[in-house]
Amino acid sequence: MMIGVSAPAWATVCYTPDPVDGMDTWFGSFYNTTGMANSDQIRLGGWGDEYDSLLRFNLSGLPVSATQAALYLYAFPSGTPTTINWWRPNVNWQEATAGWNKDSTVSEYLGTTAAPTPNAWYGINITNLYNQWRTGSALYPNRGLKMSPVNTNNTVNSFYSSDYVGNTGLRPWICVDIALVENRIVLKWPLATSKPATPSLGFGGPWGTGQTKCVGLPMSHAGVDIPNAIGNPVYAAEDGFVREIFPANQSGGWASAIVIEHNHPNRAGKYTTVYWHVNPLPNIVVSTNAQSPTFIPKGMQIATIADLSARGAGSHLHLGVRIGAYDGTYSDKGALPTGYCSELTTFPEKFIDPWNTNLVLFQ
Repeated sequence: MMIGVSAPAWATVCYTPDPVDGMDTWFGSFYNTTGMANSDQIRLGGWGDEYDSLLRFNLSGLPVSATQAALYLYAFPSGTPTTINWWRPNVNWQEATAGWNKDSTVSEYLGTTAAPTPNAWYGINITNLYNQWRTGSALYPNRGLKMSPVNTNNTVNSFYSSDYVGNTGLRPWICVDIALVENRIVLKWPLATSKPATPSLGFGGPWGTGQTKCVGLPMSHAGVDIPNAIGNPVYAAEDGFVREIFPANQSGGWASAIVIEHNHPNRAGKYTTVYWHVNPLPNIVVSTNAQSPTFIPKGMQIATIADLSARGAGSHLHLGVRIGAYDGTYSDKGALPTGYCSELTTFPEKFIDPWNTNLVLFQ
């Protein structure tokens, strides 16, 4: 059951997302099944019909567990307020293309909270939800929340959204209270099988025989190889946005690579994970809408292990972690030169060793 909470004086970490990391949309009536994304507000209520809202945050970079977590929305005057029903969506919706059907997009009723007070913050305790989202559970991935009105008799609640361009401090907030700040990158193990003691090919070692990117510079491995059976599932290691899918017909028989971008406050602000030698699932796509990229919750299946027999290689996942924002020149690389040349900067171009426990921690 969700309950109201007071102002976030207790919180260790508070986060208000920008319009990309904050995903919210509302539906103008029961019969309007196309969300009003990129609006400066989210609404619920109705005048005989029904207004509902969807809300979600990219939580990458936030703690993986919290002793308390709360969501804060700023309510502004728009009519007679209504109490609110909260639901857990059962589909991985996207802000730009969210569709709504009252009966099919919710799987669990979470509780009811009181009507908001206009011109004030509205706080909701989401501790259990937050911790479920941050584990990357297959049962409870970060699909955010759905809000619906208890009353639709000339009632309406309006809150500022993540797209609000006025006072950005009035956008939605998440605040969490934690016991320990973790500076390492924390990832969910991306395979259904357990983490082996050592990879079959480690980070930074020689890659191939006589492989060069430019004259005289041998290639080195920009990630780790983990043996795995063909067809086994591959999961997203953290909340993030799909930035690239390297097609199989352009990768020399090495199958595809998926690049996902994540946030991290102590690692240059952003980092990427790359999953090589996979067959992406059909719903894993690169969005053409720059303001609303395809969001993937931590722990969601993104691919299966590909068959590399055409290369004479055993099936495996190549996992790479690269510090910095997505870069189309570097972020999908499986190997890079060990020194400088005109094509690429010094290896490893911000890739780090996923097996180095001082840098990366797997849940």
